Amino acid sequence: TVAAEMTAQEQRISQVEWLHSKGGFFSEKLGFQPPDSDSPAGGIFALQDLKKGEKVIVIPQNCQFEPWPGKEHSKEEHSICSTARRLADGYNAGEGVSEFWPYIKYVFEVFPHEMIPTAWSEEGIELVMNIMGVGGLEPQEFGKGSYAEQCTTNEEDREEILEAALRIVDARGWLATLVPVLDMANHANGYMHNMEQANDSRTHSDIEVVTLRDVKAGEEMFLSYNECHDYTCYGIAHTYTTPFLFADYGFIERMSGTQRWPFATSEDEEDTLLIELSLASDQEASGSSDSEDSPLHLKWLTENPDDEQIEWLQVQLGRLKGIEEWVKYTAAELEEEHEAQVALEFHRSYVTAMEMAIGWADGTPPEQLCSVNQ
Repeated sequence: TVAAEMTAQEQRISQVEWLHSKGGFFSEKLGFQPPDSDSPAGGIFALQDLKKGEKVIVIPQNCQFEPWPGKEHSKEEHSICSTARRLADGYNAGEGVSEFWPYIKYVFEVFPHEMIPTAWSEEGIELVMNIMGVGGLEPQEFGKGSYAEQCTTNEEDREEILEAALRIVDARGWLATLVPVLDMANHANGYMHNMEQANDSRTHSDIEVVTLRDVKAGEEMFLSYNECHDYTCYGIAHTYTTPFLFADYGFIERMSGTQRWPFATSEDEEDTLLIELSLASDQEASGSSDSEDSPLHLKWLTENPDDEQIEWLQVQLGRLKGIEEWVKYTAAELEEEHEAQVALEFHRSYVTAMEMAIGWADGTPPEQLCSVNQ
């Protein structure tokens, strides 16, 4: 008889069992909810209350998936390409060959890597590029970075399995290393960012993760992709912002955490404006989700805009509003529903960010500016 295929939830649990067998740690207070969910989105949740500073996950070095150890690489080959090759080879070899098999099987068969922007359709990419405009909004590149573009010039070395593997490394890895189990945690900043690495990779080979605040049972556990505490994250919180996270991962940051929007008002980087949007502080206390009635809070992370920069914002906002119906029509024509949904969200989010910035400059009271999902 043929063994039944494991569900997505069973594969997540299998990874935790594998981690424990290798000397790692995954707190019994954590799990994957709801228990009957088979969604590929994943996510780690608190099953019980957690105290601030409580250790919740430890990933030993022997459980971290890196480029082929001890293998010489050409100068032309990036380490992420080597990691992708090793990942693809492990999947092609099948069960019983790689010690990382539970993880490899999960990332290829459950993780929705086809939703990463490098896998988007030409029509979806073109829609996003038109929303940004030539020389207008960030990111000015979207959907680039395939295996064929980054890793090889050999026509015979462009198999789809390698493209999928590189998407997985790009989406789930930090630099060229994949961190099984921990990479099932989703991203958020602000109040929602509730766990983080406690040690520094320069001095510790194992990755130990602790809670940043008291966490209530039922809360999702979030890492930050740009405010992480390792030295490799230093200085990127204000440069690796919402549009660039979208370009890499294909999602728009949750407003119930924070969003940061850059406005490159000229070719001079010093003229770039940066704002932070989040739900008003009274929402943070409860950790509540986005809702139609939730007011937004704006914070300037750069100097306040001058008249020329305000005019630039007004022009860009006018352009975005002018193409709104075209964006809706074009999104409706896309074959992939997730591309349409995220492209529309990207457009709406940029409009909201600019309305907030311009409204602040006009002196409009914050409560009259806009609300989430307006």
